[in-house]
Amino acid sequence: MSLKNDILFFKSEVLSILNTNEKMEYEGSSLYFLNQEKFLEIYKLYEAATKTFNESKLSRKAKDPFFQIAKLFGDKENQIIAYKLYIKHKYKNITDKEKVKHKIDAIHSIEINKINNNLAELIKNTNDNYQVTKLKKEADKKIKSVIEKKEFLLKDFENLDIVISTFKKKDTYPTIKVINTKQEAKIEHLRLEVPNIINTHNNMFVLDEDNLRKNAKHIKFLLEAEHAFADIFFKKK
Repeated sequence: MSLKNDILFFKSEVLSILNTNEKMEYEGSSLYFLNQEKFLEIYKLYEAATKTFNESKLSRKAKDPFFQIAKLFGDKENQIIAYKLYIKHKYKNITDKEKVKHKIDAIHSIEINKINNNLAELIKNTNDNYQVTKLKKEADKKIKSVIEKKEFLLKDFENLDIVISTFKKKDTYPTIKVINTKQEAKIEHLRLEVPNIINTHNNMFVLDEDNLRKNAKHIKFLLEAEHAFADIFFKKK
């Protein structure tokens, strides 16, 4: 069979098992808490898929047996004894001065392209010459500000504390912390595109602890910093 047909076959087999089980919806993801017997049925399919994809001469990514089928938590030896669901925020902070300096030009170019592309879209949707002129003036003003801020940052670079941060517009995604019967803890993303299948211990419980940590250092910096443009923030030393 082709890779596509293999994936469709295993997906159909997994869904036929899951159809008899209740599911939990969490922030766009689907979770299935299976008992040991049902989970082992899924795990047999996982092992068969692993063998099938490993025998085909495909790329490493394509051989991932369950990436397009399901995500498993636990294995045939280890059940999940405790879990906690929460939303995790994803953001990046670049503080290394050389990396920051290297990226300022690239981010500056991306920001100007974004302004120009946005202008093109707005102009495309209007035939009003006055409105077009107004939109162009606003875009020129934004571009001028970005150029001036970039020149300021580079000129006074050594006297500024500059961070490239997406903290203010951080993305969120559903996350699960699981602890298995070996008392090993893992924190993983929940997949939105495929079922998340948990090998559930009979006495599984929900963790009553707060695993979310606020990064006080980043919060403090961004409260005191000025916004240059895009994801760049700065404050005088």
